[in-house]
Amino acid sequence: MDNQNSQQKPPSTANPPVENPVQPPPFITPPTSKSFLSNKILLLIVIIIILIAVGGKYLALNSKPKPEPVVSKVTPTSGPTPLPSITSVKESSPTASPIDETANWKTYTSQEGKYSIRYPDSVKIYVNEKFSVDGVKIPVVDTTMFVSDELPQLKTNYQMSINHKITGSVSLKDFIDKNSPCQEIQSSKGKTFILDGRQASIFENVPCGPYGMTVIYALNNGIGYIIQIETHVSYNDISKFTNQILSTLKFTQ
Repeated sequence: MDNQNSQQKPPSTANPPVENPVQPPPFITPPTSKSFLSNKILLLIVIIIILIAVGGKYLALNSKPKPEPVVSKVTPTSGPTPLPSITSVKESSPTASPIDETANWKTYTSQEGKYSIRYPDSVKIYVNEKFSVDGVKIPVVDTTMFVSDELPQLKTNYQMSINHKITGSVSLKDFIDKNSPCQEIQSSKGKTFILDGRQASIFENVPCGPYGMTVIYALNNGIGYIIQIETHVSYNDISKFTNQILSTLKFTQ
């Protein structure tokens, strides 16, 4: 019995309690350089697409053709355009005729000298008389004087004499040289001057007489004309007035 009790009991075969194993934390894979590069490329592509879209819109707006001005076309008529008549042209574009300042001037006619000439009211006329340096009238032959104490335009005195004489058949050159009042007047020094359509010769501002003078020589049908202009100013100052008077001189034969 004791032997039975003292007999050892076999070890228990029961399984020991199983412990739950500890799970390690999940491993997070760090982003690789390859995925980072692909993100940058994608962002760059998006930016490029945006720029292309904006640029395309800008170009589209600026490339629109500007509206051209509308030009109305004139439809030609089948018949020819009538030309304006002479009357309508005159009425539509009148031209101002020049004013003849000598129209109301007085007219003097020399029967012996075979000429006529006009002169304004500011000029007095003396036939076969001339004023000396002292202002005294002296008789002269075949001479007409045109005198103004003061020309309104120039505020100066003015004296022009026209002397005529029978010359017969003579040249203008010989007539000048034979009737020169001083050495400064020679036919070779004269300038051409037209008097009633005929060629004459003028000598401006020659030192003849007490004040100097301008002399014009002309011929017409056997009569010679000597025109002397005396004044205190240069001929350039009184040339317009002188030419205005001489433009009215007409030979009557």
